[in-house]
Amino acid sequence: MHATRCDVAALGEGFVLLWQQSLDAGMKDVSTFAQRIERDGSPKGERLTLDEHASSPWLGSAASDGERVAVALRDHKLAFITEHDLVLGSFESSAAASFDSTVSLTVAHDGYLARAGSQLWLLDSDGRAHSEPIALRYAAFAAALGPGYLTLDREQYLVATSFDAALRGKSEPLGLSTDPSAYARALLAGASEQVTYVAYRDESGPKLATLGCSDRSPGPLGSYACPEQAAPAPLGDGCDEEVCHVILRFDYQTLELRRWASAGGPKQPVTSERALATAQENIKANAPYSRSVSLEGPNAGLYFAYASPRDFGAFALIGADSGVIAAAGSISWGANGRYWAPTSWREYADIACGDTAAEPAQTFIGKNECLSREGKPHADINAALDTALRTNIAAGVAARGPFSAYAFLYTPITGPCDPLRAEYVVVLSQTRSL
Repeated sequence: MHATRCDVAALGEGFVLLWQQSLDAGMKDVSTFAQRIERDGSPKGERLTLDEHASSPWLGSAASDGERVAVALRDHKLAFITEHDLVLGSFESSAAASFDSTVSLTVAHDGYLARAGSQLWLLDSDGRAHSEPIALRYAAFAAALGPGYLTLDREQYLVATSFDAALRGKSEPLGLSTDPSAYARALLAGASEQVTYVAYRDESGPKLATLGCSDRSPGPLGSYACPEQAAPAPLGDGCDEEVCHVILRFDYQTLELRRWASAGGPKQPVTSERALATAQENIKANAPYSRSVSLEGPNAGLYFAYASPRDFGAFALIGADSGVIAAAGSISWGANGRYWAPTSWREYADIACGDTAAEPAQTFIGKNECLSREGKPHADINAALDTALRTNIAAGVAARGPFSAYAFLYTPITGPCDPLRAEYVVVLSQTRSL
């Protein structure tokens, strides 16, 4: 006897244990079984046979509402297990033939969400499909949220989208992470249907994000991560070099402050030839498939180096008075572009915005070319610069003396700009007396 995959689900005061086993080592004749278990671990009733003589091992997912466990089996089959009964059924849908052998079930309101491959069905409590499926990315989670539903692209920035109760009307996508390596582990139900939690990992470790429903209107652009205060106290940037660069990253669509960092070095002004050589060396080391590098500036204390992408490209900002790479990142096919400088970023927990903006001695506005999928512009680059200058970080820089401000749009994906991936980058540069 050979056993393979197993699962467990809550049922009443106990559990249901699910497993598969085969009579041969090749796992060519596989049966699926269930056993009700008491809270103390003792078996309750007889072993249940859910499926017999499958040609390969497979166990569909189990979804439990506490009163009943639903199990997705092969060939569009469903098994419903209560504390006393077993009922076998099937997906009833004109498109049932589209279901493949990998079906994921999630309890949702008065029924279930059934995901098969890249399609998502809404089923009632007996397994009948309410309507035709919607298409998703293959790597996606789905869950109930409020009166409707939520889907989450579990890879590549973790993009969440909400749907209405009929899985038809949907929201604008919401990106939860700016890290291309971010990967969601689970959607976790909250204490009420108005909230769900996303467990995921990104470049800085494990994270838990909360997604919820709200009747409140959105606040001003940037207010989510930069709360308004009448006169926030200046905040130190942590740079103790003679020339300092403070880098702030803003979401292109909402002006949410994503992360910030500082970089610096001794005062040693560089020529355009030296700045270009520094950029070429840095880009070659971190984005080796990039094409030739061009240079602009200096403007507002920075040179801008750019390797225009065909499939791969990059940008770098080099301090005119320091020769330091203040910020740099790749541009690549498939939205995998990412920053490599600065090497670490800070959260925005201590950031606040006041009514008064710091006044730079020099200002430069770079490229700003990105539309929504509907061809509409989002937040303006001047609004991003204004938000940056109203932060307590900018107030801290201004308290040290004259500074310059450089703003541009970073689009990490080749081809048409994707507003979900784009970011405004604002760099405040300053030469200080030590």
